[in-house]
Amino acid sequence: MFYRSVFLVLIIGLISCSQEKISIAGTIEKIDQNFVNFDKRGNFSKEVLLNKENQFVISSDSLKKGYYTINDIVIYISPGFDLKMKIQGDKVLFDGIGAEENNFLQKSKLIYDRYQTTSSAFDDLIKKNLKDYKKDIHTEIEELKRLLNSSDFDNNFVSAERKKLEVFSVLALTTYADNYGVNQDAFKKAKFMISQAKGDEMRQPEFRKKMDSLRKETFRNKLPKKKIDSLKSIVDKDININDSILFFGESLVLNTIIENKLRHYASKNRRADTINKRFFLPNQYYYKTFILDSFTYPPLREYYLYKTSITGINGSTGVFRENFRQFYLKNSVDKNYINVVEQVIKEAKKIEVGNPSPVFENYENVLGGTSSLVDFKGKYVYIDVWATWCVPCKREIPYLKELEEEYKNSTIEFVSISVDKIEDRDVWKKYINKEQLRGIQLLADHDFDSNFIKSYAVKSIPKFILIDPDGNIVSSNAPRPSDMRLKKLFVSKGIVKEQS
Repeated sequence: MFYRSVFLVLIIGLISCSQEKISIAGTIEKIDQNFVNFDKRGNFSKEVLLNKENQFVISSDSLKKGYYTINDIVIYISPGFDLKMKIQGDKVLFDGIGAEENNFLQKSKLIYDRYQTTSSAFDDLIKKNLKDYKKDIHTEIEELKRLLNSSDFDNNFVSAERKKLEVFSVLALTTYADNYGVNQDAFKKAKFMISQAKGDEMRQPEFRKKMDSLRKETFRNKLPKKKIDSLKSIVDKDININDSILFFGESLVLNTIIENKLRHYASKNRRADTINKRFFLPNQYYYKTFILDSFTYPPLREYYLYKTSITGINGSTGVFRENFRQFYLKNSVDKNYINVVEQVIKEAKKIEVGNPSPVFENYENVLGGTSSLVDFKGKYVYIDVWATWCVPCKREIPYLKELEEEYKNSTIEFVSISVDKIEDRDVWKKYINKEQLRGIQLLADHDFDSNFIKSYAVKSIPKFILIDPDGNIVSSNAPRPSDMRLKKLFVSKGIVKEQS
């Protein structure tokens, strides 16, 4: 990657036909990389370079009408749009042709976000009785409908947004069913206790007793199960997951509903398999059957075949990875998705056991200066990919400290690579000092977009990797420090403890 002093003009050839040009010009503030990601639901993903003023241009006469993302920002484009956007943190300003549709998306997002459990407004919303809660939703939806009806929006956009509003009104009720009466203070105390637990503390009787008390306090005033089931059944009755308009709208609420259905299906079948003493399979194996049985709208079916296969391929090796590949190629006909899957498989094979590990170079070391993977050649390297905001990562720290003490001055180095953002460097340093973290503490150069992190297909953390003294991969998905299998792996590789 390199900076350019002029705009990059991106020509994306998805279809060969003549139509009006689409142009998007934008400026983005406070970004620690020199590109933005331009994406269309897996059909393609392009890195658009920024100039020195953090500006970019996307220009094409072959893009299809629809919803796209620039980084995580959903936009709508149609032939003839000449869109200007200014990205300031969580705030996005639009101008030019196409601005009305995209400003509407920003307004509707603010409303949708209020009904997410992570919203600061959610605690107050969920305390209301069902009648008032429904009234609030109705008021929000009617305001958005008024805007849709009073503006000269693209017809396809209007249809998609109306459908999204219908689904939102239903999904908001299921959120209410799950969360009404939940004591948020008790719930937060329980989460905090878990996040602060060290070593074997969570297994101690006193800890379990406190957690049981908090659990009872958390759910004491929940709705009766019959009422919860009644509210949640509306999803199955009122929402058709194979609705073409809803799929066109790239609806996050549709994704949420489908993901919930997938998890429920997987959980039910996994329990049956466990009872029947069959092999314990990951969710993706059950998803395959659900997708083939339930998705009748071809684009929806293709997308979830693709999405499930990608997850399965990245999370498996050897024969299991090949099984996902064969399943996908047998059932998919979309050439764009097939090409992406084949490329993912090609990249995944690069991190199989015995291959040379991808490298990191000149990562900032908390003790000063920089460190590279080559610095540790001649020893095994156990890498922990983590972040200061990651609760599951923090749970592993006490176990990691024990390992570092047990194996100090031995044939292995413990390297922790944080994917905190560069601008959060001080937060990273303070956390290391406060918790007295040991081992070699490094900060990745571009958080999750760092080449090393992307090469290992790290989508969630913590992630653990073991590399041998020659720089070859022992495991791209090594056991966690808390997992007893890790020491067995060390023994099998001849990694010895310090001799007393």
